[in-house]
Amino acid sequence: MKGTRFAIILTLLIGLMLVGCSSNEDSTASQQELYLSVAGSLKDAIEEIEIAYVAENPNVNIVINLGPSGQLQQQIEQGAPSDIFISAAQRQMNALEDKGLIDNNSRFDAIKNVLVLVTHKDNSTVNSIEDLTNSGVRNIGLGSPDSVPAGEYAKQTLEYVGIWEDVESKMVYGQNVRQVLTYVETQNAEAGFVFQSDTVVSDQVRIVAEAPAGAHEEILYPVAIVQDSKNKEVAADFMEFLKSDTVTEILNTNGFQRP
Repeated sequence: MKGTRFAIILTLLIGLMLVGCSSNEDSTASQQELYLSVAGSLKDAIEEIEIAYVAENPNVNIVINLGPSGQLQQQIEQGAPSDIFISAAQRQMNALEDKGLIDNNSRFDAIKNVLVLVTHKDNSTVNSIEDLTNSGVRNIGLGSPDSVPAGEYAKQTLEYVGIWEDVESKMVYGQNVRQVLTYVETQNAEAGFVFQSDTVVSDQVRIVAEAPAGAHEEILYPVAIVQDSKNKEVAADFMEFLKSDTVTEILNTNGFQRP
């Protein structure tokens, strides 16, 4: 009798173990990864967007690759894993579109930003873009125009104002916008050009001026599904989520606008 009861209990335990293993396997199998290539200026916003999306879609694991838009473009061209590309400028997205590396039908402008000139909060010598020509201004922070959209827009602005040749030698180039912000925060540069959204995270800088209307092309962040995406269904769902009121609220909180 005892032997029979033991056999029954053992059978039940084995059955429960098998069900547990099966459940874990099903859970693992249903977990999907989504690779995002995202412009560095979106760091704080995209991390909040990730949390909001995963809260509604717990079976999706999002992997975020942050960097300058030009660098991300090159990585996608070289076949790096990416399902969605969010660029801080049209040029990089256009280059991928010309090579057939994005799904053109999925592309749309999701975000708008503003270029601003900032200085340290205690600096009173720079109060306009034209003040950058003053002898007291030795270093000006600027993202590398070849790979950092904010730097490209800033160069266009300085050319538009007519002082690029006068101040070019003062440029201290950063690999991304946050590095430029750090230059100004630490007073290693008297001023620097960043996006308005970057100023939200710092209490050490003040905005001197916005780029004049017409000084550069409109700052729009295009987003598109990468043609070689391995998870286009989830990518399409995330693209729709980017249009939601939830994301709009997150963007506004982080200093961004909608187009």
